[in-house]
Amino acid sequence: MSRHLPLLQSMFPGQILLSVDQIAKCLKWSKGHVYNLSYTKKLPFPLIEGNGGVQVSIIAMADYLDTTLEPKVIEDRSVPVPDLIVAKRRGRPRGSVTRRQMAFQSALSLAIIGQELESSFEALLEEVDEFSLPDGAETCSEKFDRSKSEIERSVVKAKSALFASVLNLQLRSTEDLQYRKVVKI
Repeated sequence: MSRHLPLLQSMFPGQILLSVDQIAKCLKWSKGHVYNLSYTKKLPFPLIEGNGGVQVSIIAMADYLDTTLEPKVIEDRSVPVPDLIVAKRRGRPRGSVTRRQMAFQSALSLAIIGQELESSFEALLEEVDEFSLPDGAETCSEKFDRSKSEIERSVVKAKSALFASVLNLQLRSTEDLQYRKVVKI
């Protein structure tokens, strides 16, 4: 049985044939449009022409509404498409660095820092060597020589302390790399 037939019977009680006004009301079309379609014989349901003009069976109207308003069930005959296999790009991803490269980069940066420290301390020692006081009194020059040697000693101590810290950093970085190798294996 049609789903729309009881609705149409409740809208138009006791009627078997629907007039142009009722067809237009059901389909929400204008009466002129219904007349034009009936004249060109393009109405989607069979017409009954008689003494009352253009009429349609209430059952034919219900069948039409069932076919147009109900979603049509279409069988899914599609073939499942397998997922496409995307070829992986060769090489390492951008931004990634191997452990050897990381170790080399850290060793290189530490060597550069050490070289810069050494050159700066050598320049400091040269400045201290060039520093002199005018010879006026021997007591002043003796004091100057003593202060000069103390400055040189402090510079050498600072230099050795800084190089010890750089070596300590180098040892830590190699220990970290060895630890990472052991943990990740």
